[in-house]
Amino acid sequence: MQLCYQRWVKHLDLVEKCRISRIILRGSAENATLHIFTDASDYGYACCTFRRCEEEEEVNASQVLAKARVTPVQRPTIPRLELLGAIIGVELLRQYLKL
Repeated sequence: MQLCYQRWVKHLDLVEKCRISRIILRGSAENATLHIFTDASDYGYACCTFRRCEEEEEVNASQVLAKARVTPVQRPTIPRLELLGAIIGVELLRQYLKL
């Protein structure tokens, strides 16, 4: 068992090199729109980005990126947490534009 585990650990560095391309949405980019949703509560704040594509009679939506964070120990106000969520939204938009 230990030998098997050691072999597995030895090959973990290969996992870093593995890249899996993904299709975010089928359809043309001309009909696609990006939607960014952010929200906050007493417990945390988060952001999610969706790409929506409309083609003839069909509408497809797909989650592209998401990120969430826990509220700090010194609890800021909800409006401040909403602003922190908006900052995450800008960060995710930048990541999306690099894709």
